Amino acid sequence: MQHDAAPPAGLIVAILILMYRAPGQIGPVKLQRRPLRGNAAVIIPMFNTCNVGALMARNHNNLAFAAQNAPATPSQNKALSSLSRINSQSTNQLLDQMGWLDVLVDNFPGGIALFDRDLNMVVCNDALKHLLDYPDALFAHGMPNMEDLFRFNAAREEHGPGDIDEKVAAKLALVRQRQPHRYQRTRQNGTVLEVRGAPVDGGGFVTTYLDVTDQQRRLTHLEVLLDNFPGGISVFDRHLQMVLCNDELKRLLDYPEEMFAGRLPTMEELFRFNAERGEYGAGDVETIVADKLALVDLSATHHYERERPDGTVLEVRGVPLEGGGFVTTYLDVTDQRQRVRRHKSAALK
Repeated sequence: MQHDAAPPAGLIVAILILMYRAPGQIGPVKLQRRPLRGNAAVIIPMFNTCNVGALMARNHNNLAFAAQNAPATPSQNKALSSLSRINSQSTNQLLDQMGWLDVLVDNFPGGIALFDRDLNMVVCNDALKHLLDYPDALFAHGMPNMEDLFRFNAAREEHGPGDIDEKVAAKLALVRQRQPHRYQRTRQNGTVLEVRGAPVDGGGFVTTYLDVTDQQRRLTHLEVLLDNFPGGISVFDRHLQMVLCNDELKRLLDYPEEMFAGRLPTMEELFRFNAERGEYGAGDVETIVADKLALVDLSATHHYERERPDGTVLEVRGVPLEGGGFVTTYLDVTDQRQRVRRHKSAALK
């Protein structure tokens, strides 16, 4: 993990505030960068010993030894000893927490960056530089700020051709809105990154980058499979929430697009829709829905034929999934069943 000389916004600042601005402790502190394991760094508080008497006078109920140059009395020495002990314990606690922060950031399964309220980068890990192909020269004089990064990306046409200044200005305008965001970004080399950002209290924000290239490739293959599957297909999770379906499913079951606007429906919502339009025959809608839900067994396979009110015959197969949920397929076998009926009718003549 890499830190800059300024304290990271949010987490580190919160630690400093909680540990060093509590009631009864010394007030203002000066921050200094200290090395911690390898190339990492930590921000620790350093007290100006020349001003300790004045600081204690301001922060400890105006004790009588406010004069900085007066000889120390036994009570003052005792107070300073206690203060030193508190400071040592707090510093050790901060070092421990910063050590855990190093471990967290260095082992994060992707890139991570933290920016302060002035859009200066204050924390990043090596994975970020690798995923975004940031050269070491970009960090030669310390951490870059957000505008530096936008300008670097615009110059190498990371986001396509166009005027560099206009691209930088547009990106900065979006950042200053301080809105949480999540999107996928495909780099010029084909790498697909999932980018998530969230504002930090007090200003600044944290952004993570995950390489989802393989997942996106598998998803593309899955979409091809779904689009070319000779029937309807749906997948439900263990909470009976639909997580996937193809257009053929909607066509075979006459599901309106409105049911899929914004999000996919739950199984209960589908049962209720079908019950309300008489798909399961006459009866009380809520009773039908409750009966259907009671029959759902996430651990069992099923295979049956279902004839819809319009005469369409569907062959339905369901298979449970590891971890809960199940996949169901619907094949239109109307023509086959009609041929079987005609053959049987002809045989009886």
